[in-house]
Amino acid sequence: MGWLMAAELRAHGIDISFAPCVDLDYGVSEIIGDRSFHARADVVGQLAGAYMRGMREAGMAATAKHFPGHGAVAADSHLTLPVDRRDLPDLADDMAPYTRLIANGLPAVMVAMSCFRPWARSRQAFRLVGFATCCAVT
Repeated sequence: MGWLMAAELRAHGIDISFAPCVDLDYGVSEIIGDRSFHARADVVGQLAGAYMRGMREAGMAATAKHFPGHGAVAADSHLTLPVDRRDLPDLADDMAPYTRLIANGLPAVMVAMSCFRPWARSRQAFRLVGFATCCAVT
């Protein structure tokens, strides 16, 4: 699938896509739903890895999204700001596919348009995550 999508876009001169979606399907998101490969991080990592390799073979850069995870919030981030109230350690499964993809040459990551309220202003977020996807919601 990754190769086919990339080959079709490359034929029109496009060399990057904001795919694959590596969000876990928790069954609650209004926007992720069937855009997710699976509910389990190991399966998402495997399938997204194959998708990324197919894209690479077709000459396209992949962008894994929505870091650090969007599948556990109900709201559609295109319409409103979802707030994920989980603590940073609770996002480990959501971040696992990124670890796998980065180890295999992932060239880009798109951050989630979500607020991660419990740790939004934490220095720990910068150290552990690498960059913050946070906002000031009270």
